Amino acid sequence: MNPNKFTAILVLVINLFYFIPNTIKIILSGGGAFGFGLIALPFTILANLFSIPSILTLTKKFENRKSLQWINIVGLLICSFLLGYIMSTRGY
Repeated sequence: MNPNKFTAILVLVINLFYFIPNTIKIILSGGGAFGFGLIALPFTILANLFSIPSILTLTKKFENRKSLQWINIVGLLICSFLLGYIMSTRGY
């Protein structure tokens, strides 16, 4: 498997199973009690934006672009750091 596709799939999996549902939950609840959830919203939206180059990488037209490969690597690092940080503060 192409390493570029592998990183793209990892970024999409992290977004689909954690960041996109949390973004929707924060928006629908209005930030929760006292609106403190709105503090996390810019970080979840940042993680959501990395799904765009990941989806582009999975198409035939853009699958071998080096720029998208680097964006996916940076996106994987940022998303995994955010996920690890959030999980560690919640006690997992």
